[in-house]
This record gives sequence, C-alpha cells and structure tokens, in this order.
Amino acid sequence: MSQLNWVYVDDYGKKNRVGIFHGNRTGHVLIHCNAKVMVIDFSVNESKMYSFFIEDELCEIEIEKMPDGRFGYSFEINKEVDTPRNRERKRLDKKYMWQTFLFFGGILLLVAIFMLAFNYFKEVRKEELTETILIDHGKYSTARFFETEDPTIYRYAFIGNDQVIERTISFDKIEPPLPFPIQTNDEFPVQYLLSNPVMHQIHFDSILPKQRTRYEDLAIQKELSLHSNIDETMARCRVNLAFQRKGIEGIANFYYQDVPPSKDQVLNENTYLRMVRAIDFQQTSREECGY
Repeated sequence: MSQLNWVYVDDYGKKNRVGIFHGNRTGHVLIHCNAKVMVIDFSVNESKMYSFFIEDELCEIEIEKMPDGRFGYSFEINKEVDTPRNRERKRLDKKYMWQTFLFFGGILLLVAIFMLAFNYFKEVRKEELTETILIDHGKYSTARFFETEDPTIYRYAFIGNDQVIERTISFDKIEPPLPFPIQTNDEFPVQYLLSNPVMHQIHFDSILPKQRTRYEDLAIQKELSLHSNIDETMARCRVNLAFQRKGIEGIANFYYQDVPPSKDQVLNENTYLRMVRAIDFQQTSREECGY
C-alpha cells in the first residue's frame, strides 16, 4: 500500500495534516485530513484528481500514473479557481501590488529628487567656486559672439593666455537675462583663469561702450520711427537720459515701446510710458533734450 503525508499551514499558522492511502492490489484510495476522512474511492488504477476543502481553501491531490506503472502523488492549493477565498486573495494581492508599487515609486522619487538636488547644488557650488577663484586670480578679455543655425544657441570666442577659446551658450543660460537679442559681433567682458582659460565667466551685466552704442542705436531708431516730431539729437539725448536713470533697462524701454504687455510683461509699452511720463524724467528731458 502506498502512503504519503503532507503538512499544510494555513494563513493563520494552523497546521493541517493531510495524507493518502492507495492500495497496491485493490487500487482503493482514502484521503484524510486531521484524522478526518475526506475522500474514499475504489479501484483507482489510472491518473486521477481529487478536490476537497480545508476551511475555505480548495485543496487538490493528484494521482499520476507513470509509464512504468508506478504512481506519483502531489498535494496543491488551487489559487486560480473562483472561490470566496481566492477572490479575497486576488483583492489583497492587487492591494499589496499597489502598495509595493507606491512604496518603491516613492523611493525612486526620493532618489530622483536627491540626485537633482545634489546635481543642482553641485553646479551652484561649482559656479560659486569658479567665481571666487576668478575674483582672486582672473584676467579680463573680450568675448565676441556669433549667431548659429539654432537661434537659441550662440557661439563665442575670446583670447586667453595667447589661446583662442571657443564655446557655445544657450540664451536661457545667460545670467542676468539680456533685454536685447544677441547678434553676431556683440561683445561682452570675460574673466578667465590665466593658468586655465577654459575656466572663465562672461559678465553679461557689464556692458562695454561698443555694446552700449549698438543698443542705443536700436532704441533711437525705434524712437524716431514712432515719433515724427523729434529729431535724432533729441532721441539720442532722451535715450542717454534713460540709460543714466535705469541703465540698459532704460534703453530697452525705448526699444520695446511698441510691444503690448500681453507679449512681454517685463518690457513693453506700459514700462516705456511709466518711465517717460515720470515728472523728473519729463523735466530733465525738456531742459536737456528740448522735448
């Protein structure tokens, strides 16, 4: 007689002792659980499957006849068939899957935030360190800019320690932001490390006389095109007055005086009117510019 036993531990930790007797000559089968008879069958001489419940778990014992005539036995919990316990199991599995997904997703999000913050502060620290070194040991040169096929990318070159250094920069990386678009042959001061000119910083906030003249010419042309009652001398005087009061922003106010606020909230028609209608500006403009 073939005899086999299994121990099934349920979700609550309870041990359930399952066994099978299978007569060699008669083929009679008896399946028991915790000393209780679950199945009785007779003359089982071929492969066969038996199902029974332990509490709310559907259990299956399979008798499999081998090619050599012997029998093999297996005990399994059927977790696929539609039973109340399996429905609850699938609900919990889905719940735990989402909890696992959220847990690891949260970890990945924290790692991503950490890496972004680390790279950001690393870059900020690098810029601060570069600026400190250049303040102490930097030399000055002039960087000339050139337009590229990409309107948002500019190429520039300068001579540092008898070397020609060429690099590119995107418009959104320019600090502080320039009120005028960059054109070929625009020039800005650049500070570089004598021993390593590749380490350098362009000072967009320091406007060279040549660059200021180009900006003033653009503003004067715009002023003349929109106000037929003033001449070039008056216009140049008023633009120069704006530069004395507000720097490059003052010149830009003249250049963007016909731009509606809906297109540019920083420099537009309103910012121009606020500047030229200021009492002190009007008074000085009449005294010095005749308008």
